[in-house]
Order: sequence, then C-alpha cells, then structure tokens
Amino acid sequence: MSGSKNKISLLALATKLQWKIVDGGEYLWESFGSNCRIVSFTPDHYNEMWCVQAIFDVDTLDVREITGHGSLFLMMRENPWMWINPEYREKYLEESANRGHPAFKAWDDVYYDEVDLEGADSMMSLIVNEKAENNNE
Repeated sequence: MSGSKNKISLLALATKLQWKIVDGGEYLWESFGSNCRIVSFTPDHYNEMWCVQAIFDVDTLDVREITGHGSLFLMMRENPWMWINPEYREKYLEESANRGHPAFKAWDDVYYDEVDLEGADSMMSLIVNEKAENNNE
C-alpha cells in the first residue's frame, strides 16, 4: 500500500480493497484525535459476511486503525486482526485501560491479533485475491 512504512491514507486503503462503504459514523474515543470517523467496507460477493473497518482523521484522511473480521477469517485463522497506527498506539492502550476495556477485545471472548501494516496489507491482499478468483469462476 502506498504511504510511509507506518502510515496509510483512507484513499490508499479504499483503492486497495475496491469495496463499497456500507456504514460509517463518528468515532467517540479520544485516543486517535477528536476529528475521527469510522467506516466499514464490505465486498459485494460476500453478502456483508466480510468486513474491514477503518478509523481515520477527516481532515488528513490518515488512518489510525484498521480491523478485519468475518466468516472467511474464522476459517483461515482463529482471530480477527487489528492494525493501530504506531503514533497513536500508546494513547489507545491508555484510553482502553482508563475505560476498563481490554485493548484488543473484538467481541465476547474473541480478541484481535495485532499486526503491523505489512501484516494488515497481507491479510487484505488475501481477501482481494479471493474476490478476484470468485469473480473469474
């Protein structure tokens, strides 16, 4: 993905995925800044069983966090994954602790595997390649 080694823009993420945005809203935690929003991307062919979410700054479009989960992840790996922009990681961990919320808890007793940006890119490439293979059938 284009961007520096530890950063990605919302445009680069959307270009990588080539999916539709199906949901969005204000991001209420302060650890990534006060001007952040969250968007959810899904591919058409998975009937929204797949989801990649991004939290980004509305002025700069710099992505602060990316998470990926869905039925395909559950078949491929035990846990969904999460990438946090390293510039905001400590603030996120601190706010999680202050709120009494485990930092990498996804839902119920499921936790995100933390990945670096290269790992997030690899996971998204698997999804994009799967989509291309399904479209060619």
